[in-house]
Amino acid sequence: MPRSAAAFPILPGSPLKHLRPPPGLTPAEKQLFVDIVVDHRPEHFKLTDGVLLVAYVRAVLDEREAAQHLESEGKVTADNKLSPWLAIRTQSQKTLLSFARALRLGPLGRAPSRASRPQPLKPSQTLSYYDRMNLERDDEASEGDGAA
Repeated sequence: MPRSAAAFPILPGSPLKHLRPPPGLTPAEKQLFVDIVVDHRPEHFKLTDGVLLVAYVRAVLDEREAAQHLESEGKVTADNKLSPWLAIRTQSQKTLLSFARALRLGPLGRAPSRASRPQPLKPSQTLSYYDRMNLERDDEASEGDGAA
């Protein structure tokens, strides 16, 4: 029995939509969010992945900040105690690993061992500069939908 066109989430011939960054992100969070989203096929992330992706982005930025502090200040403080940034970096790295697995990011997400895993974008499938700018743009009309 043939399916109606309404049974398909994306109609043939229609452009696929990337997950849009939610409102309220800092510029650094938004930049990293968009970098991750455009590096994957549009169907890789679902609307419900947005919350987890934001948490992943924040863990990445926390890890980077902790690494910068550790590099400039060292792992041991002046009073011969371990820097609190060491614990922050360690916890951020654990969080990153957990979120990367859940979001299928990194080498395991690209592994061809399972046909159901999304494949990374080919160079011919990347967004144009204008499509990326449109994705990064803040406009009130798209704040509630979470999709491009």
